[in-house]
Amino acid sequence: MLQVSATVHLTWPQSQWTVHLIDVSRSGVAFASALPLEFGTSFVLAFSLPGADKPCTVLGNVVYCGDAGRSGLYRIGARLLRMTPETQELILDFVTLPVTPPCRDASGNT
Repeated sequence: MLQVSATVHLTWPQSQWTVHLIDVSRSGVAFASALPLEFGTSFVLAFSLPGADKPCTVLGNVVYCGDAGRSGLYRIGARLLRMTPETQELILDFVTLPVTPPCRDASGNT
């Protein structure tokens, strides 16, 4: 699971807070937030992907908000509506990178 700190920016009411990005794809994101967001809410999300040399900023729209369990956080799912071509390329590179299996010694230990 992806664990990246990100910032949500709302224009109305004007506010921002830190969230934890837990999934990203070419068309959407999921993140954990201490504050809920209503279905249909538009927001700007700023984050940096592991291995990327530039930050990503995207415009998103909430499609799901639910209780994330005992943590007291909310799990929010959003569709990505707008981003720069550079951000689109960074996300595409990230989601299509091959996964490297962990190294194991001769006895199979990592």
